Amino acid sequence: EFLHDYLFCAIGAIKKGLDQAQEQRAFSAVISILYSGEDGQEPVYYQSLKTISKEAAAGKWATLIGLPPDTREMSPSQVMMINKFGDMGGFAVIRDRLHESIEDYKEGRKGKALKGLNFKATTHIIKTLRGLKYLLHGDFMPQYFKSLDVEKDEFIGGVLLSLNRDEVYGLAGKKKDQFDDLVDDISSLIRGATNDKHFAAEYKENMQLNFILYLIKAPYIVAQRRAMKLIKLYLRALNPKKWEVGAQVSAQFKNQ
Repeated sequence: EFLHDYLFCAIGAIKKGLDQAQEQRAFSAVISILYSGEDGQEPVYYQSLKTISKEAAAGKWATLIGLPPDTREMSPSQVMMINKFGDMGGFAVIRDRLHESIEDYKEGRKGKALKGLNFKATTHIIKTLRGLKYLLHGDFMPQYFKSLDVEKDEFIGGVLLSLNRDEVYGLAGKKKDQFDDLVDDISSLIRGATNDKHFAAEYKENMQLNFILYLIKAPYIVAQRRAMKLIKLYLRALNPKKWEVGAQVSAQFKNQ
């Protein structure tokens, strides 16, 4: 009951409107309830809900019944909470907030005029949706992921508009893998929406080029230097004679 009320309040607050810091905290709380993360550790507040069966947890939005055998196990209590989240309009809230990044780009908003989520919140939400991918009902998941429009250039353009100076420095330097991870997660959602691995791979290539262009235009020397290095790596990778066996071109050439 406590978690139900907490979800209800968090979603209601996000719908009503919060400042950036408050909204990020609200989404972080929601994510911690819905998804235990890559380590597979179940949140402590689910330990009192062990008696819930898979059948009881199944609902309109998510289910444990019929999962592929290689899918990471999640508890029925978490699936039950995902269904409550959907009943409360939570999935619609996420879609609407992600769409604001597209509108930011189309309207050319900057600075305080931006209405979309910041980079950190966006990456957390996209990663969470990827983690819930196989729990969502087969008829709901592709339709919902397609409605997010995250494959559009305008979406990643709006996300990049939200970057502050420190974030640009990070993505151009020691935290360069964060952009790769975001693109990988979006690519997974695209595969869920279209069942088209080729299109998802093309998306990653396109986002790589979009990011290089963004870094070139950024008013920071460190970003422009990173862009020049990426261009050299990109051109080198495009030469088949220089490809190593099994080599792949990632969104930002990880570890380079």
